[in-house]
Amino acid sequence: MSEANPPSNTPQSAVVELAAPAISASANQQKIQLTDPPAYYGSNLHEYHIFIRALERIYKLNPTQYNTDEVKIIYALRWLQKTIETT
Repeated sequence: MSEANPPSNTPQSAVVELAAPAISASANQQKIQLTDPPAYYGSNLHEYHIFIRALERIYKLNPTQYNTDEVKIIYALRWLQKTIETT
């Protein structure tokens, strides 16, 4: 058998030419909208884990918006209830 004409049951080459992207790289850097984290009252460990995981998702999916620790802290403070802020 010649390599120019492989049998019909032979898998084809895995090389595929992809079309050029339709959206520029700068347009791909959009903010991903997530729901706001739940308000944190500090009442139990389960509530804490839910709050922290929500913040981590927001920070990871929007790294350019939350690019410093200061910005992350200020954002998290919005969701702390008064009982936590003043303790």
